Amino acid sequence: MGCGSGQQAIQEDIQKQEQIYPIKLHQETIAIIGCTHAGTTAAISLRNLNKNVRIIVFEKNPAVAFLNCGIHLVINKTCDDLNKLFYNSPNKMKSLGIDIHECTSIEGVDFKAKQLNAVNLLNQEKSSYQYDKLIISTGSNPVIPPIIQGLDYKNDPVRQLRADYKRILLCKTYQDAQRLIKLSAEKVCIIGSGHIGMELVWSFNSIGSKVTVVDHGHHILAKYFDIEYVNILEQECRKLGIEISSNSKVIKLSENEHKASVLIQRTVEGVVKTLNAEFDYVIICAGFIPNTENIIQWSENTLVNMNKIIVVDKQQRTSIENVYAIGDCATCLIKYCKSKRTSHSRHRPCAKASQPHTKPLIRIYRQWARIKHMASNSLIIHLLQPAQLTQMRRKLYNMWAESSSPTTSGADTARRKWTRLFKSKN
Repeated sequence: MGCGSGQQAIQEDIQKQEQIYPIKLHQETIAIIGCTHAGTTAAISLRNLNKNVRIIVFEKNPAVAFLNCGIHLVINKTCDDLNKLFYNSPNKMKSLGIDIHECTSIEGVDFKAKQLNAVNLLNQEKSSYQYDKLIISTGSNPVIPPIIQGLDYKNDPVRQLRADYKRILLCKTYQDAQRLIKLSAEKVCIIGSGHIGMELVWSFNSIGSKVTVVDHGHHILAKYFDIEYVNILEQECRKLGIEISSNSKVIKLSENEHKASVLIQRTVEGVVKTLNAEFDYVIICAGFIPNTENIIQWSENTLVNMNKIIVVDKQQRTSIENVYAIGDCATCLIKYCKSKRTSHSRHRPCAKASQPHTKPLIRIYRQWARIKHMASNSLIIHLLQPAQLTQMRRKLYNMWAESSSPTTSGADTARRKWTRLFKSKN
């Protein structure tokens, strides 16, 4: 009796310790590299569409689903908590049956064998995973111009900059945001006057910092608006005490324990001047490049790309079967259509863009479309009053009304649409 009861107790103890998982021989496995905005959306959408598919997500950063587009709102105290910029979490995704591996880097992909090689960045544990379909969502990395003294550009300069530099910063990840919101700087230099750069300019100006923005272009936001509107924005920036250094090229950037030094080469009326300025902090906002270099290398150049941007079709399929790419790392090339109307724009004039007399109309339309979406930009709201926006729209309408276009059926159709469009918006 005693011996039998003892064996039974041992068997029960073994059963309690042993975890048995059911094996589904025909379960489809989808692997996602990168838990970016696109990667997060893809994983959740796949789970909602199919409860049986196995979804594995790999993310090298500890934080996922972070709205980096709202970093400036935390800097200027519009948002009082950085954690409010998270719209999802690993625990929530795991509760949906998504197998997510944060702090895990992909070290290699065998596209023929459909196998991923991963390494855990915390304990350096290596593992391999099989997949049926692969989604590449590696996102993008900040552009770091070759101007920073002491930075090894051949060995992951982004990682080096974040780890070794204290006064030269980036604006991309949750970790970047944690550093930016703690700054109590008197003088800040922003390199780059694009959307992100100008949002940071306004944010630091609103909390009392003396801000200088440096850009190689002739004007701020030059890729977004024409000169008529940029002039207004620059005037408002100068009223706020923001220094704009256009036609300027940063040729050297360094830091010490107390300051960051910027060597600027500026062209004024054809004369090149060089000046050295010191700031408490320098933030690089020079754009982004797709994070695809390793992926393309692992594919042995069978992954069709254009300047390292993975080319996909309308279904996000790449040149490799069962491999998809989404987000900042991918682009869809659509052949130019000569039809009178495009399917993705309800308000575009019907006249062909190739006709010379319709080009001014299309240019004016594009400017109006940008102004139409100004309300979503906190910088524009801060700088411009509603009356100024109305004045801009009215100026565009007058430009259209005064345009001397030949009377053709295409131009007449465009005029009718434009009349309806502008009168309804002014």
